[in-house]
Amino acid sequence: MTEQGTARRRPLSDSLGREAVLLVEQLRCLKQRTGLSLTALAARTAYSKSAWHRYLNGDQFPPRAAVEALGRLAAMETAPLLALWDSACRAETAQQRAVQQPPAPARAPAADVRARRLQRVRRTAAVLVSATLGAAACAVGVPLLPDGTSARPVACHGPSCRGQDQDPAPSRCYRDARTESAFTDRTYVVRLLFSPSCATVRAEVKKDRLVHAQ
Repeated sequence: MTEQGTARRRPLSDSLGREAVLLVEQLRCLKQRTGLSLTALAARTAYSKSAWHRYLNGDQFPPRAAVEALGRLAAMETAPLLALWDSACRAETAQQRAVQQPPAPARAPAADVRARRLQRVRRTAAVLVSATLGAAACAVGVPLLPDGTSARPVACHGPSCRGQDQDPAPSRCYRDARTESAFTDRTYVVRLLFSPSCATVRAEVKKDRLVHAQ
């Protein structure tokens, strides 16, 4: 196979843009029209045989002067040929800039965003609990339930309730609790419930997530 046929038939890389492919195909047509080998092209122009091999196979973007020289050898009007080179050059420059630009920072997974939001809600709840405890401390007592009956004895009182995770519903801690404050987030709603009988404040978070605070 001759070097002329090799240059014409070698498949172009898939990484080449559309404009670059059109330019290389046009250069191959012009070379075929001249009937010159790579060695002859090197002798008739300012570019070496290996340089023409790279230009005609899409391995290197050709200089404007090389494209213009090949157009003259093929007796082709240079204006449309150089317009094609300009278009390919702009596309090549844009592609190189895109490769050099650092990637955009990855967005945090939705689970991480939810975890941080819940953490923020809990911190806010803790601040509200501290403020509410001071206002509610003087109201500590052991009242009867609204219907006049007594509830099941409380399971804990004051600081001893810390860390208790059992369901408060059956105990007086739940029955006599009243809302002292509330905080609303985009996803969570926190209600601060004060129980006089237990001397505790409970931070109740939406979706049945309970956080105890004393």
